[in-house]
Amino acid sequence: MSRLAVKNVVFSLVVPGVGAVLLPWWLLSDDWRLPSPVVWPALSVVVVGLGLYAGCVRTFAVVGRGTPGPWDPPRELVVSGPYRWVRNPIYLAAITVVLGEAWLFESVSLVEYAAGMAVFVHLFVISYEEPVLRRSFGAGYLEYKLRVNRWLRDDHRCPRRVEPSRSSTARAPLRRDCCHLGRARRSTRSGSRLGTPGFTSCCHLGRARRSACSGSEFLSEGDEGLR
Repeated sequence: MSRLAVKNVVFSLVVPGVGAVLLPWWLLSDDWRLPSPVVWPALSVVVVGLGLYAGCVRTFAVVGRGTPGPWDPPRELVVSGPYRWVRNPIYLAAITVVLGEAWLFESVSLVEYAAGMAVFVHLFVISYEEPVLRRSFGAGYLEYKLRVNRWLRDDHRCPRRVEPSRSSTARAPLRRDCCHLGRARRSTRSGSRLGTPGFTSCCHLGRARRSACSGSEFLSEGDEGLR
């Protein structure tokens, strides 16, 4: 087993192991004795959550060459596997496991725990994880952020392919400057055609781009809101 695989196994035992197994067990147990399961079909939900988590960890290791832990993050921007659907599938996997456990034991306390877990994860993502990813991967992460929702899959967003970005080379500006777009259009047309102005206004370019991508690429980071 490689060193990276060992790191991912240790992370899985410590972080999701505590949050999705140990703490629910403590909430359900009486002197660490679990009650008998009530709804056996709920195990399928737990299995789905575990499968999604395993897919996320594998993608982190194979594509990103890192772990989900912030102390050993991926070296590449991970946008494939489960991450092509939503930006945070690994957290959705953990919450799915807890909800499956809540159904399995018909536990209201686990439903409340899952709700608190969801709030905590959302605040962690917007206050810490997203700013760190933006600093690390620059324009590549911003493009991915505009294309893929944070929590819910949306097939109607601009279907623009995002290539993995290296943190060491991600120094591109996060926004295209209006004047730069105007200069590019002027250099293309050179103002040589009769009746065609050499300068295309920024507003016209903005409307064209919004029409093509349903406004997703000109959203600012603050405009995105809860997705």
